Amino acid sequence: MSKLIIKHSHNTYDCEDCGLSFSDGAVVTLDGETIIDAPACAHCFGNTNIDYVHILVALCKKLDIEIVESGKDIDIAYYGQELETFNKLT
Repeated sequence: MSKLIIKHSHNTYDCEDCGLSFSDGAVVTLDGETIIDAPACAHCFGNTNIDYVHILVALCKKLDIEIVESGKDIDIAYYGQELETFNKLT
């Protein structure tokens, strides 16, 4: 049986100029291989924000599963493009 481990993290940063920012990150491993390595890192711009859609897309890509979507307001393709940034971190 395969094992998926998801380690969530949360970070905040309070900048005197920009104000408070938040970041949600995750390190996700499948059978010991890291598929997302994006721990939370809050700062003024470009905060990490990982949610379950990112994890689902990364897992499907790893398992070579095509995602076809319809009838939702979210765009899986957008998350896939955004994930390219996270994939560079692994």
